[in-house]
Order: sequence, then C-alpha cells, then structure tokens
Amino acid sequence: MKFNPNDKEFFFNEEMILSPEGEEALRQSFGEYRRSVLNNPSGWFGKMMKQDKDSPRYFIESPVFQWIGRACILAGIIAAVVFHFSTGSADSISYYMTMGLIASIAIGLYMLVKIIGYMSADKTVYTEEVSATCIGYWRTMDGGGDEILYPVTSPVFEYHYNGQKYQACYDTFENSKDAKIPLGSTETIRIDPDAPNRIKGFHKALLATPAVSLLICAIAAGALSYFLFL
Repeated sequence: MKFNPNDKEFFFNEEMILSPEGEEALRQSFGEYRRSVLNNPSGWFGKMMKQDKDSPRYFIESPVFQWIGRACILAGIIAAVVFHFSTGSADSISYYMTMGLIASIAIGLYMLVKIIGYMSADKTVYTEEVSATCIGYWRTMDGGGDEILYPVTSPVFEYHYNGQKYQACYDTFENSKDAKIPLGSTETIRIDPDAPNRIKGFHKALLATPAVSLLICAIAAGALSYFLFL
C-alpha cells in the first residue's frame, strides 16, 4: 500500500512501541478524520470506490482466483434460476431446501477458492523479494463504533525496485498498536512486481472468515442433502 503522508486516515510516527501520548494522538487524529468523513461523505465514497491497484488497503488473491470465485457465484445463480423455472411448485419445503442447498454449495465453493487464493498469493501475486528499510510506522483504527475501535499498524518501508524508489506499507495491517520491526532495520519483503507499492501483509488473519463460512456452508449443504435425498 503506497505511503501517503497526507492521507488523514492514517497516523505516522517513529515509535515502534506506541507511547500513551502517541496512542492519544492516534485516536485524536482518527477522530478528526471520521468527523471530516461525516462532513464530506461524497469524498469518502469516492475514495472507497477508487480503483488504484498500487494502493489497496486489503490483501488480495490473484485475478485468476477472483474470476473463479465469481464464476462459482454466477453458476449458483444460474442453477437457482433454472431450478426455479423447472420446478412445478415454489411453495413446498423441498423447493426452499433445494434453493438453500444450491446457495450453500455456491458460497462454499467461493470461500474455498478465496482460501486457496490467499494461501497461494506468494506464488501468484507477491512474487518478488526486495530488501527494504523501515523508516517509521503508519497506524489507523479499525472496528465498528467508538467502543470497539482498535489500532492497526504497519511499518513504512523504503526500497528500490527496477531503479525506482518506493515508500509503502503492508497491504493489510497487523491488529496491534505496536510494531515488531525496529526503526532503521532492514527486512526482506514480498511485493507485487506489477504494482511495486503493494507489499504482502498479514493475510493469515484473513483466513478465519472464509474458513468459518466454508464450514457453515459445508454443514448446511450436508444437512440439506440428507433431508432431501434420504
């Protein structure tokens, strides 16, 4: 994710272990950012919709896996439409159970593809290793309401690739107010050669949601199949 010191959503400093004063400054900075969002929702929406492959704030699987996942959902929709027009009754229990089975299989396959995409990103997205120097830390707040906001952190790295200098952060931040990489240290990072501002981040934490969703879909599909074909 490209480092932009003027992005008000994020707070930059050089504290690896965030001090109480630094945490208060972070929360105050983020509070000001949220108030500016409320005052200018169109600007915030435009930022969210902007497609900038150099500066995503999320971990991403390769386009191949994205398209396969979408194909799974599309196949589920087509199967549901075909079943709807081929069945004689839309008000029977078996009708809704079959619809649920189709949805469970389609969503489950989509989640499975996403998990595989995340786990194979080293070979499909972040394929280049470069040496980078930590020049500071970028932090923001994540979560829902004020009561459950929590800080997330990424080092800011400076590095060279193909003769150009870059300053960037992990595509996904760590759920912590403190960093683990000392200021001024040199680390080997993995970047996307097609978008060198993108650095592989903490993707393992993102596996939880699709893994749980896949498990729920598998249980639902198994139960529905049992009652439908018993």
